Amino acid sequence: MNFLKLIISGLLFLGCQPKHKEIGNQEKQSSHKKTRRLANSDRLIYSKVFSNDTQELNKAILAVKTHVELAELIEEYEEKYDSLSTQAKWVAAQLVSLKPLRGMITRVRGLIEKSENGAFVHSQLVAMLRATNAGINSFNPDGQWKAGFDYTVIPYFIDKKNKVVVPNIKTEKELFLYVKNELTPALQLYSDRIEKLAILAESEPFYFDNKLLFNSQMNIIDDQDRFVAIDKGVAKSLSASIKLSLSATKYSLAYSWKGLLRAISSIAGSYGFHAVLDNEGAMIAKKRIERITKKSKFKDLYKRRDLISDVSKDEILSYTKSAYDDLDCALDYSKQAWEFIKASDSKQEFQSFPLFDVRSFMPFNRIIGNGFDNLDDLMDGQKVSSTIIQGETVQVKFKDLFESPPSDFKNFLATGFNVPNVRKILSKSDDKELKDPITGRFYRNYDYGNPNAWNYSFYTKYFPDAKDEKGVRNSARILSQIWGGTIMGATLSSVLF
Repeated sequence: MNFLKLIISGLLFLGCQPKHKEIGNQEKQSSHKKTRRLANSDRLIYSKVFSNDTQELNKAILAVKTHVELAELIEEYEEKYDSLSTQAKWVAAQLVSLKPLRGMITRVRGLIEKSENGAFVHSQLVAMLRATNAGINSFNPDGQWKAGFDYTVIPYFIDKKNKVVVPNIKTEKELFLYVKNELTPALQLYSDRIEKLAILAESEPFYFDNKLLFNSQMNIIDDQDRFVAIDKGVAKSLSASIKLSLSATKYSLAYSWKGLLRAISSIAGSYGFHAVLDNEGAMIAKKRIERITKKSKFKDLYKRRDLISDVSKDEILSYTKSAYDDLDCALDYSKQAWEFIKASDSKQEFQSFPLFDVRSFMPFNRIIGNGFDNLDDLMDGQKVSSTIIQGETVQVKFKDLFESPPSDFKNFLATGFNVPNVRKILSKSDDKELKDPITGRFYRNYDYGNPNAWNYSFYTKYFPDAKDEKGVRNSARILSQIWGGTIMGATLSSVLF
């Protein structure tokens, strides 16, 4: 589903351009006409700015009414991709990347609905899909959006002649193999294609038609809402986002997923989501974490797979090192996109229907620039200084997370918890309540059950300053205060609560 979100968000962000007037390469309307349709904006000449094969592909997408038609269109453009123009490839690359998602929602239904996996994941997924479907019916009622939704839901024949239906995914191992053998290669191909197109867009920008995201009957009022220029800034930004997803996907392949869905449901159960919500005392970190660390059925969850199976360490390292390369590439592409946006001449930007208006970003120039510098230092393992408090620094052996990946990510979870012995001042035998000595009233002890100890020998392999409780907390705080370090700070902070 993360892959689906990536595709959809990649398409949708093309439709979020700023509002302004365009100049050049357009067929002007009379400035004397007082109409809401165009005001004084100019219009693109569609036949001149879109190649013939792009026009043909756009028309074909807008004509799709069923999931079968969409599948046939994807197959067609997968075969002819190499023969397309750069502009048509931009659309086709995103269209073809949907292929591994065909019927996926129903394929995993058996796994999600298993009683031992609990109702939480199932109910959340169903609620999300119902909301998505309702949104399509209300906001994008034209055929291709409904066809796209059905494409991910409805099963299909992988062998029409013998009527062989695509197999369901019944276990977490089968889900893992699907991600490894179907999803990751498709995401890699998508990344490679957008990466190449980004190079071409750098020297020869081209247009994308936002009408693909609406419907064939909709007459969009202004060209500035319909068209966007795919230039270096846009192409490198999308390429960076795909690389990030690819990095996370590859890294996950190095670890065991055994018990993942049950673990999610087990934690949800501690909140009382499977029963009446009157179980607030069970939400403490101690009980949540021990639901995972104290149960044998989760002993292999998030362990490096070479330690619990016949997978070689070399294979594991191939995933994690490749994940690092993708992450490094994503950072580089993001910087290139930013430098392009920052250096863009505003007049020229108006002429090219930009997705990113440089004026929208300039107030954040200092933050973005320093953020990239800090990310470079973090990835190189150098100390980084707090942006807020002078003199405070933190170090992360970031590359070691990929070149010497942790044996078990559960080792980052807390090992000790604050369960104070305060019974002497209570008239109740309950550590969760404290008595105010002045008023004599009781109040909840919000320290109760919170983490206060971690596996420091494990932490210092990757966070050298996390030698004790204070070191763990300071590392999380300082990383959260560093421009560009929030992603690490937020991740580390999650173990504190």
